[in-house]
This record gives sequence, structure tokens and C-alpha cells, in this order.
Amino acid sequence: MSDEQKIKKDIEELKEEFQEIRELAEDYAEDAAEDGRGCMRKMKKHIGRRSEELLDELMPIIEKYQGSGREVVERVENKVCDNPLLSLAVAFGAGLIIGRLLDNGRR
Repeated sequence: MSDEQKIKKDIEELKEEFQEIRELAEDYAEDAAEDGRGCMRKMKKHIGRRSEELLDELMPIIEKYQGSGREVVERVENKVCDNPLLSLAVAFGAGLIIGRLLDNGRR
């Protein structure tokens, strides 16, 4: 076998080895991508379950304060409707006080 034929044979063997390495790398990349997708699915399920558990735990507290908050708003609305001039005067006075406080902060 001549040197030229030996070099060609070596080149062909290298090409085959590179092709095998490329295929292995592709397989590893596919496996890693699948593992990553699996982890993401598990995390998504865990986060979904945990958020549902937290919402279930918080729901009684939310309902408790949601009802009392609505009652306060209704009472304020009723007071304003019953005494519109007094409500206007109180709002004006509060605006003046807040304005003074903010203005003093600049000086």
C-alpha cells in the first residue's frame, strides 16, 4: 500500500470517527434536552400544586378581610351621602394639611 493510499485510508477513518463523535454529541444533546424538559414539567407541576395549596390556606383570610373592607366602603359612602357638605369640608381640610406637609418637606 502506497503512502498516498494509506493517507486516504487514514482520512476516511478519521471522517468515520468524527461522524461517530457527531452522532454521540447529538444523542447527548437530545438526552440533555429531554431531561431539561422533564425537570421543567416537574417544576411546573410542583409550583402549580404549591400555589393551589397557598391559595387554599389564604382564602379564609382573604374572605374575612374582603367582607369587612366592603362594609367600611359602604359605611363611608353612606356617611358622605348623608353629609355631603361636611364630607367636602373634611376632604378640603385634609388636602390642605397634606399639601402643607409635602410643602414643608421641600423647604
